[in-house]
Amino acid sequence: MVTLWVETPDGYDTDAWILPDDLHDELSAWDRGEFQVLGETYQLTWLDDATTQSKRRAPGIDI
Repeated sequence: MVTLWVETPDGYDTDAWILPDDLHDELSAWDRGEFQVLGETYQLTWLDDATTQSKRRAPGIDI
């Protein structure tokens, strides 16, 4: 299972859980630089390590 933290351009924050049965298709979309949340398709941007740690701390995922 993978957890995806999403910050949309309009300021909407959410997370998404990707279950094992859906993981292959989801990873293929990520390789293409896109993902879907709530029926909308967004461009995927990979974060550097420092930004990733900052985002993990914000919702209390990484203490």
